[in-house]
Amino acid sequence: MKMYRDVGSSGNILTTLAIGEKYIDEWENLSLQNWLTYCERYDLGLYVLCHSVEEKTGKRYDWQKFLIGSELFINRINANNICYLDVDILINPYAPNIFDQYDKTKFGVVSQINNLPFKLLEIQERLAFFRHYYLSKKYPLDSYLFAKPDRIFRLHGLKPFPDYACGGMFVFNQTLHSQMLEGWYYLYDKNSNLLANLGEEVYLNYHIQDSGSVQWLEYKWQALWTYEIAWNHNHLYVNDEIEKNSISRCIETSLFNNYFLHFAGAWEKYTWKESKKLFQGINYKMYEEFQKYTKLEKTGNPVGQILPY
Repeated sequence: MKMYRDVGSSGNILTTLAIGEKYIDEWENLSLQNWLTYCERYDLGLYVLCHSVEEKTGKRYDWQKFLIGSELFINRINANNICYLDVDILINPYAPNIFDQYDKTKFGVVSQINNLPFKLLEIQERLAFFRHYYLSKKYPLDSYLFAKPDRIFRLHGLKPFPDYACGGMFVFNQTLHSQMLEGWYYLYDKNSNLLANLGEEVYLNYHIQDSGSVQWLEYKWQALWTYEIAWNHNHLYVNDEIEKNSISRCIETSLFNNYFLHFAGAWEKYTWKESKKLFQGINYKMYEEFQKYTKLEKTGNPVGQILPY
């Protein structure tokens, strides 16, 4: 584990998985300062698992997010609660403290099919159409993208559940849940019935929901850039210099409207690199002033005509 900020008085930690120099360098260049701003605001620790701790089962490295709680214990890093985030997540620097929203007896996750600010089918249709129309005619208009949760679980030989979270963000209590997560990790190896390029997300979803201890957090805690770009910024699918220059401002708009913004999905992920421009010029003072403003009482008293210039 690599420490970027020690556990503070809150006893809570942000953590991620960045195994290999390529991933740690990318995260440090694009997200680290953004995360540190948030951690300093709420006195959170920040630790990264940057070396593989298990190779025998032959699974992809992203499975090792299951082992982070136990690895923190091994490194004598004791926390209350832990929020795992994928490296390709940006944080609104003035978002609320995630741990103030979290029930420590449960796993906190964000659904990617329910409680959305738009209709699921409509956003899926836009995703498929824009990818097909602008990016590649090979992208199908009907695919696994439209699979419902029960079908996803059954394809993996698992008992179905009615909801499905994105595995890029989850919150857990170190004492209550670390051993459970580690146990789930070792249930599978490369010879198990692992579909979806051996990815861990389906299995994380299954075990968390099967545990019966789930807290569904609001969409703002893991807004998906694939949804955001298809719903609000579809002009960015046009691959020209004019649109490229507006990427960082579009990211800023989605980040302002949400708490955590996740750049999951290979088709739209290239835009994550534009966040570097965003944080070089981000108006932190505006974020701070807006948070103060929202706490002021609004009376509605008339002040007369106000001209724009």
